[in-house]
Amino acid sequence: EEKRRIVPLVLAWLRGWLATPTPAAERLALFWHGHFTSELRKVKRPELLWRQLSTFRERGYGPFRELLFAVAKDPAMLLYLDNARSKMPHPNENWARELLELFTLGVGHYDEADIQAAARAFAGWSVTRPREGTIRFVFRRRWADGEAKTFLGRRVRTGEEVLEILARHPQTYRFLSGKLLRFYLHPEPEPGLVEEGARVLKDAGTRGFLAWLFTHPAFYSDRARFALVKSPVEYLVGLYYASGQEPDTRAVRLLAAMGQLPSQPLTLGRGSTSRSLWRAGARRTSSSPAPSCFEGGSMDRRSFLKSALTAMALGGAAPSLLARTARAARAEGRTLLVVQLTGGNDALNTLVPFRQALYRRLRPNLALKREDLLPVSDRLGLHPALRPLMPLFERGRLALVQGIGYPRPSRSHFVSMAVWHTADPEQKALTGWLGRYLDEAHDPFCAVNFGVLTPLALRGAERTAPSLVSLDRFALRLPPGFETRLEEVLRTPYQGLEEAVRRRLAELKAATERVARIPRKKVADLEGTRFGQSLADVLAMLDAPDPPRVFYTALGGFDTHADEPPRHQALLAELAGGLAAFYRELRGIGRERDVVVLVFSEFGRRAAENSSLGTDHGKAGLALVLGGAVRGGVFGSEPDLEALDDGDLPLQIDFRRAYADLLGFLGADPEEVLGQRFPPLGLV
Repeated sequence: EEKRRIVPLVLAWLRGWLATPTPAAERLALFWHGHFTSELRKVKRPELLWRQLSTFRERGYGPFRELLFAVAKDPAMLLYLDNARSKMPHPNENWARELLELFTLGVGHYDEADIQAAARAFAGWSVTRPREGTIRFVFRRRWADGEAKTFLGRRVRTGEEVLEILARHPQTYRFLSGKLLRFYLHPEPEPGLVEEGARVLKDAGTRGFLAWLFTHPAFYSDRARFALVKSPVEYLVGLYYASGQEPDTRAVRLLAAMGQLPSQPLTLGRGSTSRSLWRAGARRTSSSPAPSCFEGGSMDRRSFLKSALTAMALGGAAPSLLARTARAARAEGRTLLVVQLTGGNDALNTLVPFRQALYRRLRPNLALKREDLLPVSDRLGLHPALRPLMPLFERGRLALVQGIGYPRPSRSHFVSMAVWHTADPEQKALTGWLGRYLDEAHDPFCAVNFGVLTPLALRGAERTAPSLVSLDRFALRLPPGFETRLEEVLRTPYQGLEEAVRRRLAELKAATERVARIPRKKVADLEGTRFGQSLADVLAMLDAPDPPRVFYTALGGFDTHADEPPRHQALLAELAGGLAAFYRELRGIGRERDVVVLVFSEFGRRAAENSSLGTDHGKAGLALVLGGAVRGGVFGSEPDLEALDDGDLPLQIDFRRAYADLLGFLGADPEEVLGQRFPPLGLV
């Protein structure tokens, strides 16, 4: 059904781009499509995404204020960010948070009180129902909050007043100027140029900004020349234009394979990848948290080459103590599997303090019935969808870590995920915690991510772990007759960069051949889902000679701002069923005590439900750790719902304590990897 909806939408855009007399306008529309991200999977109506794209074409060149007001009332946006059902007294915060973090000011230029005030101001901004004809914006006055609130130090009552403040704010134009310069000029624009561009953008609109940029000496400087690599959409449009062919369904498949499919933004919190370095010209770093593969149409060419070489196993420094320790651990055959629950899992409805009456008062519609819970103590019970994991808990092989998080937490997906990935709440580290552990390994398959994009956690200073969508799809697919030519290239010595590329291609080819030799695992309980397939592939690699030390995979969809009960139930059932089957297979191949699984999410969710039958971003969450070497049980105290931290579950356990346990399990020095000593929890 999803494919049926998306194919005509993408083809219409590509064909229109090729036919239009103003292709530059389509490129600008691509920028705005990445900036104001929406997703067909959630909106469900292609015509609404097409109308949104028309808005980008019609208003994209004008004053940003006009575009901002239009997007704020755009039905696709209101549906995608759940504001269409936001009403008092518990407004949905999703649109308000993205408006400030991603669309206008950027992280660090507002606080949580501003988000809450904006959410109240936008309560009642909704859309008409499908039975009423064309879906359009509607203001539902009975849902609204007409009281005064303070937003960015100003008294406001309405959403229009919030938008007006943002449309006049100098930081909005600094934020946009930086993004436009990264899209059109250079991945690291100079601060002075960003400031100058911000003034032009504010005074002259986007058309004036582009005229200023295209006549600026910086645009023709040596620094800017060859600085950008085309994004996959732009590259593919160029190929079709040069060939004179018309795009067909193959174009959609190619864009999906390269990771830049219009109307399908990247999964939240993921970073760039070794296997997909080029896919989205929007390569992310921990300090540049943007949600979409469209924005930032390109990456630095030198960085591209450097990263590509790294991804193909560039490295080879003298072994350090950490590398020696890692090799010793390899002999023991220990492996870590990390499962990332992307979006922010609702910890309070995963492990429920059912004896506290306040739980049901905070969640009159979302509270789980006590009789349905799976008791793990006389006061705590697991969500019934986790029943497949109960045998592990009863055997002492499942640990539940409550109140896990980090000091001074952020409710931003991108900031919080980056903190978990780098193990650095100060956000200064540019490498991942597992990347630092793996940095000096000489095997490019010492760690493997199953997914499209390699997470920041697996990026080190010297190498990035490869990403595989699946074992079956990891192969060099060459045109007929090209295999012989490739073999000739690989046998011929070159000089300089060409020789380095030749060697890395040889290593990549050897890696794909190694993967091809791995016998595949067919596990009935793991078939039918991408998550299950990733677990089956992990099992296959574990059962092969010389398996990786670290595996990483993700299960998305946990950003449950609306309609949480059925979504959360289905996601937890998929998680529990997959992990239970995975553990049974581990026992079957004799690896039960060699593998530990960490399940985490970037944050928990608010204790109180919102008006959309969902929950908004919170702070402390819940982690699961399972395996034959795990000391099971409940870690941390039952959360006191009478003593919340600004409406959230309070922090009890720094997640780096759990990391210290897991690094120790792998034989590494936790202090060396984490930068300081953290007392282990005793999980393994």
